[in-house]
Amino acid sequence: MPRAGAGRQMLVRQLSETACVEGQTWGSRDGGVWVRGGCRGEFAAADWGGRSPGYGRTVVCESVEQRLNRCNWDPRWGRPALIDQLSQDSCREGRSWGYDGREIWVDRGCRGRFGAR
Repeated sequence: MPRAGAGRQMLVRQLSETACVEGQTWGSRDGGVWVRGGCRGEFAAADWGGRSPGYGRTVVCESVEQRLNRCNWDPRWGRPALIDQLSQDSCREGRSWGYDGREIWVDRGCRGRFGAR
């Protein structure tokens, strides 16, 4: 298990076509990250240490029936990052989710919890 830093980890960016679902295809333990089932991604410590004004604020955004959906995001919180993928469908930045400076968009069945980077 690679060490990615102390504390709970978060999925920052999914790199695989296979869905990365916390607790199923990836998880964190003792500051490290485990992956299985083809999940591949970039991970970082989930504790931002209060450095971001959006610390602790999250938004759940969902693509219903594989359709594009937009969710409000306060730009004062900083740029959003995928914290938890909540869907079986893949959430990949630039492909099934993104940020346009005001809103998070999700598509292709992606459902995720987003927080400030």
